[in-house]
This record gives sequence, structure tokens and C-alpha cells, in this order.
Amino acid sequence: MPINLSIQVLENQQRFIPAEHQLALLLDLLLERGAEPHFLLRKTGIFYQDILGGELKISPKQLARLCLNISLQSNDRDISFVFGQRLFPGVFEQYSHLLTHAPNLRSLLGVLCRHFTDYFPLLKPRLVDCREQTHLLFEDPFGESLRPNQQPEQLAYRRWIQEALVSAIVSLCEWRAAAPLPWQIQFDYPAPSWRAEYQVHLGDQVKFNQTYSALSITQQYLDKPWQQHSAIIYQLAHSKVNLSQHDSLLSIIRELLRQNISQLPSLEQIAQQLALSPATLKRRLKSHHSSYRLLCDEVRQQHAFFLQAQYNYSDNELSTAMNFFDVSNFRRAFRRWLSQ
Repeated sequence: MPINLSIQVLENQQRFIPAEHQLALLLDLLLERGAEPHFLLRKTGIFYQDILGGELKISPKQLARLCLNISLQSNDRDISFVFGQRLFPGVFEQYSHLLTHAPNLRSLLGVLCRHFTDYFPLLKPRLVDCREQTHLLFEDPFGESLRPNQQPEQLAYRRWIQEALVSAIVSLCEWRAAAPLPWQIQFDYPAPSWRAEYQVHLGDQVKFNQTYSALSITQQYLDKPWQQHSAIIYQLAHSKVNLSQHDSLLSIIRELLRQNISQLPSLEQIAQQLALSPATLKRRLKSHHSSYRLLCDEVRQQHAFFLQAQYNYSDNELSTAMNFFDVSNFRRAFRRWLSQ
């Protein structure tokens, strides 16, 4: 499918995130707990005085570095959860109106997926319907958890941003539904030592060491109407934010690959759809700590894990669905994915 040229393609070093949004909220929380802002902002290229000026915009790379700095601190293990609970509906102008006045869960989740670069640009949620459940899967849109040779830091960062966004979504939906929702939550990393924080903030239905991270819920909850919302405010906000749509380079490429999962498009074909030369596309992917091969592998891996978990596909069925040369070739790939 051709790329919609009206969508602005965003990259990890572009400064499009207003500092008075996520950054200010996060720093306020840390300052409440006696943190030193200059220490937390090290290696970000952000200065505290500039934030107070009210005009600063930062990049995903800078915001990610701040979150990494926080994730590496040994104290205050609940910071990510509390930050998530304060994140939505937030101070995102029309985007906040969309969250406050969404008529039901389906609409709200759709808004979060479409406009993730405005709400929490470090992690992109993606809706997938399957049988009687809807799943919210997650991907790294700017490659900041893909840095090579930094495995302990990668895990700490990846865990922190997942804790934050999942907490944000769960708390927002509970507030809008005026009742707890029966989420099933799974994470693709080992259970941390502060597992009690997960129970306090996310409930009992949390699993670790899964093959992918997801928020799942029975579809009967998606279209239940929510009270105390304005259909007019929602429609007005919807029309205003749709005038400017944007997505990350990595997420656009992943979607192109998913649309052709059994016959993946080549690097040259993707470059053509993005109106780039193959060499330029390779260079931009490298700046996101990724490559065409890594993205192909990631998309196929998540698709295989999802099909196996949701449909209990056999190796033969998975191999056929994903157009592997033979079953043994698929099994080798699957073992490699499990070991990563």
C-alpha cells in the first residue's frame, strides 16, 4: 500500500516534543522527591533553565536519555508507575480533549494508537483484534531501546517505559469507565525485584517473561458507552488533530512489512514508497540503531509469537503462513527469536 504523503515522517533526532508536556510532568514528579534536575538531565543536551522558558522542544532521543537516566537509579521504583498515572489526560490541548471525551474504550484506544507521538512518543501501541479479545501490542518507534552492546541499560530503559505507558493506559481507562477493567497484562522481560509495585498499580493479572508485551481485554468492553463525555467536544478535537498526522520512520516501515508478511517487500521497494534512495534509507535506519534486516526479523518474530499464542499454530502452520522455505528453516529462526 502506498504511503500517505500527508503523514509527516518523524525521526529520533527531530525536536517536535514540547518540553511543557511529558518532560515537565516528569521533572515535577522527580523534584517532589528531592531529585537534582541537573543530574537527571546529564547527557540529554537539555538545560533546566531552558525548560522554564516555555518554548523548548526536545527530540525522542533526548526524552529517551532522560528516561534511561531515571531507570538506572536504584531508588524510587514506583516513579514510572506514578508518572504514568499522571500522564493522561495531560496538557496536550486538543489531544487531551480526545481522551477526556472519547465515547468508549474502542475510541480511546484508537486515539492513543494514532496519536502516540503526541501522548508518549517513546512507545507505540498497536491494536490487534483476535477472536473475542483485543490486544494492545507495543513497539519502539524511534529505536532508542535497540542500541547495540548495552543490554543491561536496554532492559532497564525498556522496562521503565513499558511500566509508564501501561500504567497510564490502565489508570486512564479506569477513570473514564468509572470502574476497574479486567485487563490481562504481559511483559516481555523477567519479573523485577519490585514486583509488588506491579500488583499495587496494575493489579493481579500480570505475567512476566512472555514472548511479547501486551494489554488484552475482552471485546465486550470496547463499545460500552461511557458517561460524562461531550460528543461535540470530541468531534471538534478530532477534526482539528486530524489536520496534522505524523508517524515515526520505523513504525511506517514495520507497517509496510506487516501488510506483506508472507512476501516481505525489499529494501528498494520500501525506499521507493518513502521517496528515498536505498542508500539514504539505510543511513537513516542506522541512525535509529536498526536496519532493514533487523526490522524484517522483528516483524516476523512478533507475528509468529502472536499466532502461536492466540491460535496455537503448529510449526508447519506457522512456516506456511509466513512463507518460510521449509519447516526446519522456520524452526531455526524461531529458536533464535526465543533466545534473544
